[in-house]
Amino acid sequence: MGTRYDFGRAGEVRLANGGRVPLRIATADGFRGRFLGLMGMRSLAGGCGLLLKGCTSIHMCFMRFPIDVIWIGETDAQGVAEVLRVDSGLRPWRVAFGPKGARSCIEVASGWTPVGPEGVFIPA
Repeated sequence: MGTRYDFGRAGEVRLANGGRVPLRIATADGFRGRFLGLMGMRSLAGGCGLLLKGCTSIHMCFMRFPIDVIWIGETDAQGVAEVLRVDSGLRPWRVAFGPKGARSCIEVASGWTPVGPEGVFIPA
């Protein structure tokens, strides 16, 4: 995959129908990591997501592939964040803004996001 991140944290997307889909999470929480994001990477494996803490908007400058963005609210005491919206198939050289209440976002491979996401478990 040729990545600068370690997608080793085991999280999950929780669905409205009670289902759960595994998600390997890497975190970009500093300015540099959030700014670079997935920039310059050739691809992102399905089931991997980059958590951008504190990001309520993203840019797709210098991206090589489209992504889905899962906009999430505040994380509760159990490590679960409500899914506020999913933007699917965002193409390179675009800008996206999260919905009201967004606190962070998770970038995943385009087309990977399961139908009916309700929450995301993010391990500490």
